[in-house]
Parts: sequence; C-alpha cells; structure tokens
Amino acid sequence: MMDNIMIIFITLLASAFFSGMEIAFVSSNNLKIELDRSKGLLSGKILSRFNQHPSKFIGALLLGNNVALVIYGIAMADLLSSYITSILPQYLVSEITILIIQTIIATLIILFTAEFLPKVLFRQRPNAILNFFAIPAFIFYYLFFPVIWLFTGISGWLLKLIFGVKSLEQAYVFTPIDLNDYIRNFGGETSNADDVAQEIQMVQNALDFTNVKLRACMFPRPEISAVEENESLDDLRKVFIETGFSKVLIYKESIDNIIGYIHSSDLFKNPRDIPSITRSVFYVPETMLANDVLSMFFKQHKSI
Repeated sequence: MMDNIMIIFITLLASAFFSGMEIAFVSSNNLKIELDRSKGLLSGKILSRFNQHPSKFIGALLLGNNVALVIYGIAMADLLSSYITSILPQYLVSEITILIIQTIIATLIILFTAEFLPKVLFRQRPNAILNFFAIPAFIFYYLFFPVIWLFTGISGWLLKLIFGVKSLEQAYVFTPIDLNDYIRNFGGETSNADDVAQEIQMVQNALDFTNVKLRACMFPRPEISAVEENESLDDLRKVFIETGFSKVLIYKESIDNIIGYIHSSDLFKNPRDIPSITRSVFYVPETMLANDVLSMFFKQHKSI
C-alpha cells in the first residue's frame, strides 16, 4: 500500500508539472524569453530552443503527462480495489461497480491536483515558472525526444500528403502584442525604473495609439484657437504668438464652421488677407481610428 501511495504522489506531481508547464509555455511572453537568451541566461537559451520547436516541446509535455496518468491509474486502481470491496454491500460488488467508483475517485483527484490547480498557478507568472523549471523540462524533452520526433514526423508527413501543409514548425514572428505584454509585466524590472518610466510610457502610448479613436483626441470647443476669415493679418499674427502653434484654424462666421487652416510660414509670403492663404481641410468621422487618420496625413504629405 505504501508503495502505491508513493507512486500516486509522484505521478500526481509529474502530471501537475507537465500540465502546468504546458499552460505556462503557451501563456509566456516570447520577447522576454529572447531577451533572456541574449543576456546569456541558461534558462533563456533552453526556452528559446523550445520556441524554435513548439510542437515537439508541447508533444513531449503531453507524452509525459499521459505516461504519468497511466501509471497513476494503475496504482490508484490497485490501492482502491480492496478498500472499495470491503465497504460495499456484497450485492453491489462487481468488476463494473468497482471500476466506476475507481474512475470517479481517480478522475476527481487528478482534475483538481494535476489539471485545475497547476494551470491556475502556472498561468500567474508563466515566464518565471518556465525559467525555474527550464532544466527539468529540458531533461524530459530530450528523454521523450525520439518518440516525439517519430510521431511529429509521421503527422507532418500525413499533413503534407493529405492537406498540403509543408511543416508543423513555423518561425515565431514578434508582434506589438508581445511588446505590449512585456512592457506591462516586465517594464519595472530595471534598477533605474524611474529613469525609464517616461520612455516606457511613450512606447505604451504608441502601442495603444492603434486603438484610439478621434473622439478621444478632440479638444473642448472653448479651448480651440481659431480666427475668423475676415479678421486682419495682425490679429492672426497675434494668435500665432500667443498660442505658439504652427497652425491656426480659420472659420466663417461661427467656429462651428471651420473652412481651413493657415500655417505660420504662410505669413512670410506677404499675403493680402487671410482667405488668400487659407488651406483646405478634410473632414473625418469622430469614430474613425486616429491611426488611420495619421496614415491619411502621411499619404497626402500633411502634418498635424
């Protein structure tokens, strides 16, 4: 009995390890892994290798988990068999009844201790967990590698033959999501965090800019600096000096009727009046993304 209890305990730990590592791997920040590798960290080098062959690494984790579950099931059945027989009424004792009860008990234990709990815990800090368990994962990876290599090779051949898929392995391409996640979770790790706070905020704003709508960039009506088209050039110069802006909006009769804008450099052309140097504006809905409007400016060689 003690041997079975020890086997069950070890296999539960192994299953929890493989399940947790799987969720940590798919939840990890790949940019952080590559930065750790560039720093020469052993864990970073190991995890970077896993990133180069993700299907093989996931396959090794699944294989290890299945092996642990099989051994756990055998030990659990041996442990529970005599106990269940002793407590059940004689008329209920049968192989099917014992099997059903063994399955229910074993499944409930494995679901909580080796599936739900480790996945919740490992997902909290996936990169830290991966770094801590990188060496054990590396050992299991190469222990199961011959079997994984065989099965991934067969599956890759079948996919190519049937569906025309060339390879299971695809080079990972970093996206703004990786950078955004890295800044959010690891931006404060530097010793001079206060010095880089402004730079981090600038990068964060640049990443968030793709989701910003024009409505969020609009100024309140009383804060708009504009000049009526019939005002004098001296009044226009005064507005440029007071605001320090390089461009001033021009309206007709009401500030709600914007007809264009004037660049400060246009005043050096000796204009006769404001309408003669007023440049046209284009109108866009306030629900439009600011990033799309900025792209329009670039295409039309205009500045904000």
